Amino acid sequence: MTSSATLQALAEVGDDLICTLNLAGHFTDVSHGFLETLGWEEQQLLNSPWSTFVHPDDLGRVRRELAPLHDGSGSAVFHARLKRADQGHEWMRWKAYAGKGEIYSILSPEGPPQEARLELTMERLLREQLGDVQDRHEKQLKERERQREATQGALDVAEQEANVANTKARTLQVLVGAAIAVATAVGGTFAWAIQRIESNAARAAAQEEYRRQTQESVEDNAVRIQDLEGDVRELGRVAVEQQIVTVESAKYISDKIDAAHPRQVGKTKKPPALKKAEGRVERLKKEKAVDELLKDDDTHLRLLSEESKKRE
Repeated sequence: MTSSATLQALAEVGDDLICTLNLAGHFTDVSHGFLETLGWEEQQLLNSPWSTFVHPDDLGRVRRELAPLHDGSGSAVFHARLKRADQGHEWMRWKAYAGKGEIYSILSPEGPPQEARLELTMERLLREQLGDVQDRHEKQLKERERQREATQGALDVAEQEANVANTKARTLQVLVGAAIAVATAVGGTFAWAIQRIESNAARAAAQEEYRRQTQESVEDNAVRIQDLEGDVRELGRVAVEQQIVTVESAKYISDKIDAAHPRQVGKTKKPPALKKAEGRVERLKKEKAVDELLKDDDTHLRLLSEESKKRE
């Protein structure tokens, strides 16, 4: 508790809150009203630096106001907030007096001063504006983060697709290289096969052309043979007719000779050659074998001519 001497010295002050501060920064005495107003226990106040119980925003001002009193003379009046036990703050009007190695302070609860109210208003507005700015900034940061994540996701997908494409390209390159190697290895075989195919195709075409020409030649020859056969048959027919006419002429002459020499009719015989010729003619007329008739035409004609000469 406060010393009796200090309390007696400050008794004229009335019901205000009274405290004593040393130059080391601690409370040395506090009044009963001080404890009741703020709700702290005495030992809690005495065992902690007095700056612990001053609002952080007011601490600098309190130190500036009390600094001139450390030399033992002077006084100061100012406003500052003290922390309550319920963690709230109470505005106090400070009256500080310099003592020997101590500072005596009388505090009275009051609302914030005009400048403090203005400062609080500005602080509130600033805090609101700052909050709005912070909110917008946080939203922008979140949006940027979302865009960054989306961009990163797109980049990851693009990178994966690029890796897949590169893998496919490398695989295709290997396959193409292998195909080129195989094609190079069997290129000679392919060329030889192509040449053989082309050669066989040319040979087949030549053979087909030769067969066609041969067929045409055979057909032409067959036509010629048919024409020759027709010509031969026509010549044979003409020769037979001529031979028949000759034989009949010879017979006619023979009959005339017989008619001119009747006494020799019974004694005269037909030459064997004439009889043979007449028989062949009759037979050929029946059989119409032109080829047989053509065999001894010259001989028959020669015999007929000789026989005619003998009779004359």
